[in-house]
Amino acid sequence: MTRTRLLIITAVLAVIGVGLDLAMGADPPGYAVTVGLVGCIGIILISKWIGKAWLQRPDPDAVPEDPPVPVPEREGDGDA
Repeated sequence: MTRTRLLIITAVLAVIGVGLDLAMGADPPGYAVTVGLVGCIGIILISKWIGKAWLQRPDPDAVPEDPPVPVPEREGDGDA
């Protein structure tokens, strides 16, 4: 599954969970665990997206480093 699909599924499940919470007076068994899991997955997916889209972007002011210049060996420097 793609990340976009996972994010959409997570959002839909969260909306359904909140709707159930508002519609029912009592929580069904495992409701808090499910909402917590969906919330954690949502936080992880959103933070990964922010990390890729904003935090790990290339620095426009960075100057590429010059490659190292090879140093020629002098004669007579070998092991004797």
